[in-house]
Amino acid sequence: MDNLLEHLGKETLPRPLLVAFVQWCVLEQARPALAKVLRQTQMGAMADSVAAADGFDELAHLSEQARRESQAMRGKSGPLAISAAEAAAFEFMNLMEAASDTELDAEGVAFFSARVSGWAGWAEFGFTDTAQKANAEHAAAQEQEACLRALWEDYQASLG
Repeated sequence: MDNLLEHLGKETLPRPLLVAFVQWCVLEQARPALAKVLRQTQMGAMADSVAAADGFDELAHLSEQARRESQAMRGKSGPLAISAAEAAAFEFMNLMEAASDTELDAEGVAFFSARVSGWAGWAEFGFTDTAQKANAEHAAAQEQEACLRALWEDYQASLG
């Protein structure tokens, strides 16, 4: 298979591989990205909580809390920074909904994980260069493809 990301919404990949990919997207890609955005927007305590959380339910709750806190901070910090924090938290909430056991929408998880990573890329450059958001989203998609490829190879090797 060439581009494995294109197979996410087509039900061609085995469920164990999809579950592992979703876990990687949430815990290894989107969680650190959300924490980075929160740190850059003067929400350090919330960033630490997100970075330390490892359960999906806890992360879902924290993303909702981060969104509420970012809304409450309007006027206390730069509007771009707070908007980015609110948007990243909202995208993370969508990610967690797609990652739920009842949904398990790996395509949605990949999309929202890349979006959260985009907000982190923009935050990393002090919210000054909007091109960095698109660059970070593109880099996140490339990381996802590499992760999915490694998971695919491991899955095939496990079959013998």
